Amino acid sequence: MVVSIDPSFAEKEYALNHFWSKRISDGKILVTTDHGDWVILSEDEFDLLLSGRVKEDPALFKVLEDKGVILTRENLQEISRKYSVRYRPAFTGPTLHILAVTLRCNHKCIYCAQLSRGEHAKEYDMDFDTAKKVLEFVFSSPSRFLTIEFQGGEPLLNFEIVQYVIEEAKKIASEKRKRLFFNLVSNFTLLDEEIAEYLIQNRVNVNTSLDGPKELHDKQRRYKKGSSYEAAVQGISIFREKNYRISALPTVTRYSFEYYKEIVNEYIKQGFNSVRMRELNFAGFAHSRWKEIGYTAEEYIEVWKKYIEYVISLNRKGIRFWDQMIQILLFKTIKGINNYACWGAPCGAAFQQVAYNYNGDIHTCDESRSFPLFKIGNVKENTFQEVYTSPNTLGILDISSQLSSLCENCVYRPFCGPCPVWTYGSQGHLICKLPENMLCKIRKFILTWMFEALSDREKRKILLSWIGLRRSG
Repeated sequence: MVVSIDPSFAEKEYALNHFWSKRISDGKILVTTDHGDWVILSEDEFDLLLSGRVKEDPALFKVLEDKGVILTRENLQEISRKYSVRYRPAFTGPTLHILAVTLRCNHKCIYCAQLSRGEHAKEYDMDFDTAKKVLEFVFSSPSRFLTIEFQGGEPLLNFEIVQYVIEEAKKIASEKRKRLFFNLVSNFTLLDEEIAEYLIQNRVNVNTSLDGPKELHDKQRRYKKGSSYEAAVQGISIFREKNYRISALPTVTRYSFEYYKEIVNEYIKQGFNSVRMRELNFAGFAHSRWKEIGYTAEEYIEVWKKYIEYVISLNRKGIRFWDQMIQILLFKTIKGINNYACWGAPCGAAFQQVAYNYNGDIHTCDESRSFPLFKIGNVKENTFQEVYTSPNTLGILDISSQLSSLCENCVYRPFCGPCPVWTYGSQGHLICKLPENMLCKIRKFILTWMFEALSDREKRKILLSWIGLRRSG
């Protein structure tokens, strides 16, 4: 490594910044900072840092100065900039607005987090008046960029409200000069050519669930009228034929464990180049069926290790395929780009994303809709200002900020954070007890794996290719 040394280096004064450290492998120590930078040091380099002898190694001094592990007059402004970028989402207003246009669904998924209702229960549909009030609330956000996501239940069961929201939102966005994006999550059973064309014409980002091969998908996503797998694949093919890119996501239950290779292969078969092995959320039907479909952190981690090594082996063979969660974390840790509402501190609940139930109830996030505790208002009863200055909303910001939790001493504090919904669902209270927290263990393992992989020349090259970087150094 060639490092340019400032001629006045000998006279430079420095102070240690606040940092965390963790041994990630033999002879390698990860050091992270609160503003989101990190570096992997050798034991000798780490000893120089701790003992205040960094100047004995000019190259090390330069690296630690660039990363903000040590503070000098030259790097204070850049550190302040990175710090402000990291916490900006808490002050710009929510950008992701999730509308549950109906709780009706024609599936009976064994892990449904939203406690969906039968497809004929129209009393759980969002009506036009509520949709209008939701739009008023959405466009009260000070953010210049807004994404409206249609969820359910199955949103195509109330497609007229989806169309109404899209058309009205485009008019309001034009008047208010907002950048507007749309997402829709569907099981595709009701998708036809006309609906697909409408979604394409309006540039709606379409997402579906694909839990794996047919036997697994049909077992987890139960559909009385036929195969949910065949419906999903048919929907995928409709968009493929129109050269329109869509995305898919599996949910990992205990039943998924033996299919980790088959899940990856199914995604490749359907034309996808990535997957995220999303762990179960301790909410909705999964909460009541945990003994049947749930697992411990250790059980999930064992399967995830096999899965990620299989993905790496495909890359070694020249097959371009990646893990979406690792890709998100790479963008966050290497490029400083954080457009993912979770895995933050504070987390994105209410301040990056907010969810609206069919009846206008406002919840901190999509995952929280099955817990009344996370309701922070109603679009028919509360203004934007009332909701975002309420004790309930500010309490979520405080709880997920890590300032009052054991996260304070974790090396991954700059890249992760507690999930109040998971904590409440799994432990029955909002204050996280880390030794009991399954999600914490899983996230720590994934982050450790990523940083260890980045310290390995071959794996580093593969991982950097997942974010469009080619250099292996």
